[in-house]
Amino acid sequence: MVVIIGVGVAIVGTDASDAQIQAIGSFAFFSMLFTFLFSVRRLDLRRERERRERDDAARR
Repeated sequence: MVVIIGVGVAIVGTDASDAQIQAIGSFAFFSMLFTFLFSVRRLDLRRERERRERDDAARR
């Protein structure tokens, strides 16, 4: 994440065209979005596994 932002800042600091700046911005946005969605999904799976383990332990 920091690398993407750093590359974006480095390109903006040079004579980058608007298309390059827009491409870096959209890439950073979508990578952050996918990272967020993936982490939410992993958290959901972890909660589901913990709930199943509690239910199994309660049945015994």
